[in-house]
Amino acid sequence: MKQLLILSHMFPNRNDPRLGIFVHDQLIALKARYAIQVLAPTPWFPNIPVFRRWARHRQIEKTAVVNGLNVDYPRRLVFPKGYGQVLMGLFYFFTVYRRCKKFSFDLIHGHAVWPDGFAASLVGRRLHKPVVITSHGADTYRFLKNITTRPLARWGLRHAQRVIAVSLAEKQFLQGQCGIEEKLVLINNGVHLDKFYPQPMNECRQRLHLALDKKIILYAGYLYPVKGVSYLLDAFSRLRRLRPDSHLVLVGGGPEREALLAQASRLGITAYVTFSGEKPHDEIPLWMNAADLFCLPSLNEGWPTVLFEALACAKPIVASRVGGIPEAIGDERYAILVEPAQPQSLAEALDRALEKTWNPSDLTDYARENSWEAKANELSILYESLIA
Repeated sequence: MKQLLILSHMFPNRNDPRLGIFVHDQLIALKARYAIQVLAPTPWFPNIPVFRRWARHRQIEKTAVVNGLNVDYPRRLVFPKGYGQVLMGLFYFFTVYRRCKKFSFDLIHGHAVWPDGFAASLVGRRLHKPVVITSHGADTYRFLKNITTRPLARWGLRHAQRVIAVSLAEKQFLQGQCGIEEKLVLINNGVHLDKFYPQPMNECRQRLHLALDKKIILYAGYLYPVKGVSYLLDAFSRLRRLRPDSHLVLVGGGPEREALLAQASRLGITAYVTFSGEKPHDEIPLWMNAADLFCLPSLNEGWPTVLFEALACAKPIVASRVGGIPEAIGDERYAILVEPAQPQSLAEALDRALEKTWNPSDLTDYARENSWEAKANELSILYESLIA
């Protein structure tokens, strides 16, 4: 069996079970075909009071078996607030290089342009192994436009044997930034259909202690500024004037939580918004099936797996017209798209989506076309061509 070495700083761990869940799900689809070793470097900070908020990273185990995948969580030095990105990238490389020499592998795959892709290309050149890099969206735009990381990120992309873009918009961006058209491959993210499928709405609501007589709008994801949840709260406060029976559920955690709680209080909608916190990925299908529709108000995205998870549960979508989203669900049979950061337009779209009669089979059939098993077949063909 051929052996893959995976580099991913965003692989799930006990503190962040939904972190980079799309990487985890892709590998689950591949593990019957390859022996897989994952290196997921995690932040290290000295054990002193000033770094107390990052102390939770010290609780992550050094090694683990995650759903049959062997994962190492080596520590890497990072700096608060994103300072010293180049130095962090070099520390990342030295951290993984020491461990890479201990493993036997046929191909190395870095998930994210920076720092994983840069490190993967360095390791590949030193150990004479083929390299694949997947660009996953928002971070690609950020690091290829950052004056400090841009040269090294571009170097990593240009020295990989193949670069996977998860959307056509991202592929075009990478070509424009790096001139690597001959290396670019388009492979979208997928969805696990054995986890995400339609279930009775009222049964799911009862299990989650949600009201049976409300129109529930769901957001599931991290509470980061780029996700645009503050605009969703603003839009929902406007929607409440039109639909007093509506309720908003936010599944996920992140640095914006307290600010969003304060915003909900200012808008007078605290009683109508449920902040559920972080949930295990295996529980997300329940939340999807408990909702009437799913909303993704992001300011930037690649190819969001969560959209297909919602479709697989027969839930229509309201989302921002950014990144790879129009390409993923641009058809009006599946979604209503609006311009980002426009609360009034978003409120009107939510109202239309709740009013519209959707065809559940259209939603689930489209999700089925984007299963992880189908994507695993595409990746296998790519891997074998390089290993050969």
